[in-house]
Amino acid sequence: MSKLVRKQIKEGFLPQIEDIDISNYDVIFVGSPVWNFSMSLPMKAFLKNNNFKNKTIIPFFTYSGGAKRSKIAKEIEKIANAKDIKKPLFMFENGIFLVKEQIIKWLNNI
Repeated sequence: MSKLVRKQIKEGFLPQIEDIDISNYDVIFVGSPVWNFSMSLPMKAFLKNNNFKNKTIIPFFTYSGGAKRSKIAKEIEKIANAKDIKKPLFMFENGIFLVKEQIIKWLNNI
């Protein structure tokens, strides 16, 4: 699977996803697993296919190693063109109790 994902990322492939009407929302949380040092292709498609010009995006990611956080944050800025993009939360696979503490701290700082 990772070989296929690497190929798709390299070729700029984006999957076809269902349209979602975000017009009634000012703040949108978007989450994704990290795939091959990048956000998932469905998340990239969602960010590309929607107008975030007057929106605030609050991104979060899960990963089990190798996440290039600054690269992923720059990808969001490049793709989404949002009014405001908050600092992403990256949750490492480290147990449910630590994740809960991470989420609470992150939410209190956004």
